[in-house]
Formats: sequence, structure tokens, C-alpha cells
Amino acid sequence: MTDTTELSTSALRVQRMPRWFTGRSELIVAGGVLALAAVLAYGTITMQVPEGTAAPGPQFFPAIVTGFLALVGIALVVEVLRSTRRAHVADDPTEISHELLGDLGALDATGELRVVGPEASIAAAAQRETDGIDWKTLAVLVAGLAGFIVLLPFLGG
Repeated sequence: MTDTTELSTSALRVQRMPRWFTGRSELIVAGGVLALAAVLAYGTITMQVPEGTAAPGPQFFPAIVTGFLALVGIALVVEVLRSTRRAHVADDPTEISHELLGDLGALDATGELRVVGPEASIAAAAQRETDGIDWKTLAVLVAGLAGFIVLLPFLGG
């Protein structure tokens, strides 16, 4: 005889009551952006500025960045709190994001939707693994870094 009172992990996940924070983990990112704005604001306010510094001064650009970060942080908080998202259930076979559905709905009559089977995905991944290093991208990156190192003493003060 089996014990019917035992619940699986997926059943527990579905049965628990959602908390206020459920589905709002993006608030951590928004809080990080606001904290960064606060630290930058403190640094800008307490910056030692020499007497007679011409306007706009050394506090101008940090103030712009601080204001931008604060606005983006507030916008993130508002976006997270206003969105109505379904709670994520790990074992839900029909888990499709709203963004994907919006993208699919935006296809017009001339659009083409390709369905790629797992065999094609595996073959593409195997091809990427055997390609090795992207030498062109690496050369551009190293040349840019070397140019920066060479020009910095002359142009950067």
C-alpha cells in the first residue's frame, strides 16, 4: 500500500502560497542600480573641488550619470511592480514567456517561422565547438588594447 500523504517537490511548488516577492526577483537588480546611484551621488557631493573651477566643473558628468542611474532604477522598480506575470513553475510543460508570445504574434503574413529539430541544434553546437578561436575578433581586441596602451601616455595625461 502506498502512502498518499507524501507530496512530490513539484506538488509542493504548486501548492505553496505565493509571497509578495514571488516573481519579482528583478527588484534585486533595481535595488543594485539604486544603490550604485546612491554611492555615486555621495561621491559626487563629497568630491573635493578646487576654488575657482570653471563651470560646469568636475561634478557635472558624475551628476548626469547619477541622475540617469536613479531614473533607470526607479523605472525598473515601477516596471517590476506594475507587471502581472504568472508565477514560474519548474515542471510546467507549457511554460512560454510573454515576450516569446509577443514576438510570435508580431510576425506578419510574409514572415517565416522555422522550427528546428533537436538534431539541427546538436549539429550546430558541435560545429561551433570545432570552429575553435575566432582569430579575427581576437586580433581586433588585442589591437585595440595595444593601441590604448600606446596612446594613453600621450593623450590621457
